[in-house]
Amino acid sequence: MAVGFALHYLFALGIVALLLLGLNAAARIFARGRESSAGKKTVRILDSAPLTKQAALHVAGIQGRRYLVGTAGSCVALLAELPSEPGEAPL
Repeated sequence: MAVGFALHYLFALGIVALLLLGLNAAARIFARGRESSAGKKTVRILDSAPLTKQAALHVAGIQGRRYLVGTAGSCVALLAELPSEPGEAPL
């Protein structure tokens, strides 16, 4: 009876070990995918100009387009879509 308990216990430990190894492999694969997509930025801040202590203007580039964005405290507002500059490489 003690041998049966020991085998059952070792079997359960083996299952837990396999689950942990699987989770570790999945976490590594997920992290690798996040690292490769980190270099591909969709939004870029091209220029910024502070207006006051809490307010500023920003030119943001998003998928080849440029936008003028105003920020004040925790508020963000789209002010205008800007034309692309001649000879400017797509973002």
